[in-house]
Amino acid sequence: MACVFPVECFKEIQDSLCVAQRSRDATDERVVLFLKMSPGITLSSELIRQVQMSIRKELSARHVPAVILQTADIPVCSSNIATTTASSSISCTL
Repeated sequence: MACVFPVECFKEIQDSLCVAQRSRDATDERVVLFLKMSPGITLSSELIRQVQMSIRKELSARHVPAVILQTADIPVCSSNIATTTASSSISCTL
């Protein structure tokens, strides 16, 4: 299996979505990575470290998200494609 984004190769991760989160005053932005874990798996600090290292190695240090969070599900549109619009709205409330 070819991995497009480094987290796709982790058996512990079922799905993922990266979104930009703007600060309240819109002067800054950070990247938030939402991870839907495989059944029975909980996101741990060790897995977060491994994900960060994988992204840094496969992409670059600039691509490592500022925040990595576990989520119960990834919002999808009617064509079953992840939707960043809904996720960006949710991330604005973090």
